[in-house]
Amino acid sequence: MTISLEASDVDLSESMVDVLRRLARHDPAAPAFTFVEFAGGRRSEAAALTFGELDLRARAVAAELQALTVPGDRVALLLPQDASYVVAFFGCLYAGVLAVPLFPPDGRQGDRLRSVLADCGPRYVLSTVAGRGTVDAFLDEFPDHTVQQVIPVDEIPAGVAEQWRAPEVALDQVAYLQYTSGSTSRPAGVRVTHRNIVTACWQTRSRGEFSGHGVVVSWLPFFHDLGLVVGLLMPASVGAHAVHLTAWAFVQDPRRWLDVITRYRGTYTAAPNFALDLCVRRVTGDRREGLDLSSLKDLLSGGEQVRPASMAEFEAAFAGCGLPEHTQAAGYGLAEATLGVTSSTPVKGRIIGHFDRAALGRGHALTADPSAADCLPLTSCGTPLPDVELRIVDPDGHQALPPGRVGEVWVRGPNVADGYWARPDRDAEVFGARLADGTGPWLRTGDLGFQRDGELFITGRRKDLIIVDGRNHYPDDIEATIMESPAATALGRAAAFAVDSGDDESLVVVAEVHPAKARAGALTVESIERAVRERVAAHHGLATGTVVLTRPGAIPRTSSGKVRRGSCRDLFLSGGLPALDWS
Repeated sequence: MTISLEASDVDLSESMVDVLRRLARHDPAAPAFTFVEFAGGRRSEAAALTFGELDLRARAVAAELQALTVPGDRVALLLPQDASYVVAFFGCLYAGVLAVPLFPPDGRQGDRLRSVLADCGPRYVLSTVAGRGTVDAFLDEFPDHTVQQVIPVDEIPAGVAEQWRAPEVALDQVAYLQYTSGSTSRPAGVRVTHRNIVTACWQTRSRGEFSGHGVVVSWLPFFHDLGLVVGLLMPASVGAHAVHLTAWAFVQDPRRWLDVITRYRGTYTAAPNFALDLCVRRVTGDRREGLDLSSLKDLLSGGEQVRPASMAEFEAAFAGCGLPEHTQAAGYGLAEATLGVTSSTPVKGRIIGHFDRAALGRGHALTADPSAADCLPLTSCGTPLPDVELRIVDPDGHQALPPGRVGEVWVRGPNVADGYWARPDRDAEVFGARLADGTGPWLRTGDLGFQRDGELFITGRRKDLIIVDGRNHYPDDIEATIMESPAATALGRAAAFAVDSGDDESLVVVAEVHPAKARAGALTVESIERAVRERVAAHHGLATGTVVLTRPGAIPRTSSGKVRRGSCRDLFLSGGLPALDWS
């Protein structure tokens, strides 16, 4: 099926294997992926792949896998963020086996890695020569694993590619398992099909000025859905050049992201909201000299709640570096929809709505005076992507709600995956929802929001909703309020959640504190607690039951950096969040 998209035709009958093979034949010397390293503060190109080299090396990996596996086998990718990851992922697609995008064992997410491997039961692991020892040691400490062999992809000779056999790829066949980054003890692997891939790439490209002449710059990890689609699949789907640095390189110095955009004339990039804040805070003064962001056409904010202030501050901070007006766009999506559900466009610019906070708590989106104390500004996440249907639904009665009413976001379309790996019970609940009139199936996202003038506004997660004295409060809103308090200069992340106090729910706030910054600002435990309580009371009319100040990094996060409020609540109740006293 060919769908006309403005001036170009997009063939949605091709699999990614077909696309890459065609690109390799058409222009084998064209740059596909470049990986940038930073050592000793200096930038260097660690590795680069042309489309011809990618096709050759992917066929070699695929031939090796085809000699060992049967179609449908799971193959775990325990690889660093470099060229080997790209080769391994496409090698799995070329072989007709299910890639499981993960990360090398490093001691920080060992429990998550063990949970995923136990869930999908891979027989083979793709690693590198340098990383094999660490993988073997990790597996030795995990006796229940199903892995039979660890294969270093950089040890496979290119000549093996001649033994590759093109697989018979059905578009509705599962291509890879995308494990969600949520807070549940048992992670869920989303079954992403080949049709989901080509559809999601087309949908994502449709909202931005993106083509084979574009340059994608990304630091997002490949094991996360946003990083995999935006940084790997989408550029490959049109033959664009993708330039990568690691997430660790970005966190160490966010200027590096902007430096790579400058050096490679990046046209498209994406990042969660916290990345905008990090750049504004740490790339200041003369550190902005030499940056030229004039090539950017689309900076997509997604992966977490998008704050209007963050987008405005980023635009103001880097306008002097050539950042074009109307470059930023916001989007909403989830792994179960392969990636995107809605998106705004840079051409329209960001749309900010101002709403009555108390009315939102009652389920109604009423416009408020932007200067009012009870006004909550929200960024629109745009309108549904092509072929995506969206409804706002009463989560209990399953009635579709009219514009301006807050409810659960339900979605359906060709980008929605066909379920979870080996979780038929969850499939029926999450992917098989039906409206009260019987229409369906729909994907239940678990997110709350509303539509106004066709635009989607997200208010929070249903499971995280805080209900005190019969009123609804959104933790994202409370956390943002805390981070704007007079004590914010000393704070890292904050988490807000409710606990049962016996007769009612009570609000608990956990905030990470940097002791050195607190001392520099003459802040004490008492003054920070007081600032938090006063700010929450003034803006939310809500008394804070308990304030816990803890060390930086103590608040649990998902792989994409989102606060895991359920895990934080569990730590609080078990005494696992000791108070920090720097006095």
